[in-house]
Amino acid sequence: MNRAIIVAAILAAVCMTGCLSTAPKPQMGKWVKEIVGTYRGPVTMGTGDVVKGRTTFRVAPDGALTGEYELLLPNGPEAPGTLSGFDQVDTHVLRCRWRDKYGAGELQMLFTPDRKAFGGVWRYAEDTTWRSWNGTK
Repeated sequence: MNRAIIVAAILAAVCMTGCLSTAPKPQMGKWVKEIVGTYRGPVTMGTGDVVKGRTTFRVAPDGALTGEYELLLPNGPEAPGTLSGFDQVDTHVLRCRWRDKYGAGELQMLFTPDRKAFGGVWRYAEDTTWRSWNGTK
């Protein structure tokens, strides 16, 4: 089974059991700078279709983590989206907000210890349905 799918399943289980708790969150670890770069992998769209995705993370001049992504559809790339408001919710787990022409919502990602892949789940704001979002450097 694909490592990213396994990671996504674990992350989904973690999210359903308390990612939104009010417990104190750990500070952003130094490892976060190591995720900078571009990841490619499958993303499940809101329609249920699975497409190729490209997710890029950067560190802004002020030290904040930022990101952007594109869904690579058969007829060409879609308008890019942005990732912002990153928060570390557990060891190697980041949460952020995504926004594109289809809407906005939450993305949570569990990175492998070597930071070469992540398994993620996303949802629209106010929605309870999680969909997969994975990437490998």
